[in-house]
Amino acid sequence: MVFLVVYACFQIIPTFTDKIETENAYLVSVYDATETEAYIIRDEHVISKDSGGVLVTLVKDGERVSKGQAFANVYNTEDTVDLQEQINRIDRKIEILEKSAIDTDMYVTDISKTDSDINGYMNMLYEGVADGDLSEMVNVEKELLVGLNKKNIIINMTESYTNEIASLEAERRAIESRINAVSHRLYATQSGYFYGDVDGYENIFVPEMLSGLTMDAFKQTESKSPDSSVIDGSYGKIVTDFVWNVVAKADKESAAKYVTGRSYTVTFPSFSDEEMTMKLIDIIKTTSDEKALLVFRANTAPEDFTFLRKQQMNVINDKHTGLAVPKSALRIVGGEKGVYILDGDIVRFRMVDIIYENDDYYLVLDPSTLDEDEKKEWLSSHEEDVYPYISLYDNVIVSGKALFDGKTIA
Repeated sequence: MVFLVVYACFQIIPTFTDKIETENAYLVSVYDATETEAYIIRDEHVISKDSGGVLVTLVKDGERVSKGQAFANVYNTEDTVDLQEQINRIDRKIEILEKSAIDTDMYVTDISKTDSDINGYMNMLYEGVADGDLSEMVNVEKELLVGLNKKNIIINMTESYTNEIASLEAERRAIESRINAVSHRLYATQSGYFYGDVDGYENIFVPEMLSGLTMDAFKQTESKSPDSSVIDGSYGKIVTDFVWNVVAKADKESAAKYVTGRSYTVTFPSFSDEEMTMKLIDIIKTTSDEKALLVFRANTAPEDFTFLRKQQMNVINDKHTGLAVPKSALRIVGGEKGVYILDGDIVRFRMVDIIYENDDYYLVLDPSTLDEDEKKEWLSSHEEDVYPYISLYDNVIVSGKALFDGKTIA
């Protein structure tokens, strides 16, 4: 009896004295990325100033213009600039109202789709403000207003916004009549994408330099100062090709991971965490230099992307996705690696397959993320496993003593 009492005490007391700490197993992604210093190169044509005056653009940065299209007005005085800005605001209102027109069939259509669109744009506005990403909010606001206008037509059974548009057009004509100091209007000499800012490198970092580029040639280009005559003597520039190039400087050890001809995921932190795909077209290195050049090319970019000449670019070589498990949680039971989890008040042992590690955490396989073929292959190689594998949201025990599978925690 004494033996049984002592044995029972040794089994029960730890359940009250052991301090158990747990963390949930969450699915995370870890990137094997190379941080580079990148230079953007495009086919840029500077719009030279042919006279003085105040420029007011009629298109926004990055907007496509056709050959012969008017893209800006040049005014003799500052006073008339405000009038042109008023006209631009009126034009935006007219554009929204014209987009708000609906077919008469909409009167008998379920309004739920319109409400769904409105809610979607509202959520996008909230998320953009919360994330501090306001680059797309002007376009979202425009679409939201169009949706609200359409709902107003459906609910109030009005025909259209014809009267409102006519009133705005009359206001526009009245303001135009007050503008009498236009020096001249600028027309695009070629099709492309207009940008109002120039940095003086438009004639230095040119696509032609990529043909036969060497490390020494790039260093010479990189060391050049911006051309002040371009900055002071231009109204902006037109980028004539949607293809753009990036020359990225990286250490040779990192550059060795990459293969010419493959496409890689890249991010530009100064813009956002948004991922984009670029093709690696060349790797330039010499035995005498610790640096290498990675030359990328792409024909698409996110809307409102900031084409700063020099900026950081992260090149992602590989991506690992799995369940994050603290290193302190790893145990070996019967020769198998795993962790203890708390299932209610019962301790359970769960096996793990480690796929990546850093200083503090292991990233372990979540079998549920495998596709059907991968899962079949994985299961066939684990048929004799005694314990199940860890799952998403398992309550992993990161500290505790005398743990074993089936132990009850009071």
